[in-house]
Amino acid sequence: MAAFDALLRDIDAPVLVHCASGNRVGAMAALRAAWVEGHTVEKAVEIGRAWGMKGLESAVRERLASEPGAG
Repeated sequence: MAAFDALLRDIDAPVLVHCASGNRVGAMAALRAAWVEGHTVEKAVEIGRAWGMKGLESAVRERLASEPGAG
């Protein structure tokens, strides 16, 4: 997650992040939204969905729920 965040943070231009379905990219975006940007679980999942997350939503929710301070 730290490497993904650094890539996004250090780029001063629009970025295309790709995977075959968008599902993995969306999951990474959701985790980043919660862990780095401090969004609640619900907002992070919403962001993940906007990035293409579908089938990994339950795994992301589980991972976020296991973190201290999960909202």
